[in-house]
Amino acid sequence: MRKGDDPKICVYLSKYGYMEEIDMDSSAPIIKASELVESLKQFQSFMGLPVTGRLNKATIKMMSMARCGVKDITARTQQRVKRFAMQGSTWKKKHITYRINKYPKNLRKEDVDIMVHKAFNLWSNHSELTFEACKNSSRIVDIDIAFVKGKHGDDTSFEGPGGILAHAFFPQFGGDVHFDDSETWTINSVEGTNLLQVANHEIGHSLGLSHSEELSASMSPLYNDYIPDFMLHMDDIQGIQKLYGKKTIQKPRKLEKTSQEIWDDYWNGLPDL
Repeated sequence: MRKGDDPKICVYLSKYGYMEEIDMDSSAPIIKASELVESLKQFQSFMGLPVTGRLNKATIKMMSMARCGVKDITARTQQRVKRFAMQGSTWKKKHITYRINKYPKNLRKEDVDIMVHKAFNLWSNHSELTFEACKNSSRIVDIDIAFVKGKHGDDTSFEGPGGILAHAFFPQFGGDVHFDDSETWTINSVEGTNLLQVANHEIGHSLGLSHSEELSASMSPLYNDYIPDFMLHMDDIQGIQKLYGKKTIQKPRKLEKTSQEIWDDYWNGLPDL
């Protein structure tokens, strides 16, 4: 690392896939100047910033925004379809179960249930997927959801308010979703962090979507401020349909015959006299 380079910038770029993982515990981690420049360019390109390879105010501001803890760039997301990206793994079924095992400290369980249910439905409204909430603690479900703090048993620790809001695992790794319970989770409010929007984003990862370069999409890595009447962006819709197909419209079932129709069938079936 060159004298004057901010170690936090290198940690950030490494954490989110723009640079190979580095050992910051080392007394003097070595990072080539050319590697840092290319990593900054890749980050700037992903975030829609002018690609300069220099650490300017706009780049630092973007890096300071609250976001998802999942990497932006992985080996499997180098090849993109338009702007959305697919991680490579999907569920091998269309009906998926989930359960909230730990709730946030500042919201009612009933309200959290409603918001998480709505977050799942935003994906099912545009795909062949269906979702089922399970309250039975002894039943095995596909996706476990929990609000936790700090180190919580996986490789991504939460660091308090701001920074990483939540993270999720792709289908091949189980699909579980973790929210940072040190955040102030809110519903229908410009204050705090909107639960619906973050939940919808993390569920997208649980279904196999990676981060999108479209910053107005739900699958953008950065948290967007509260959006009333939140809906999926077309970028999100194209991504989920690429993985699981478009939602088909079920033909209405034919109603049972009326009593008059039954009588007509009876009389029409009698032999002529």
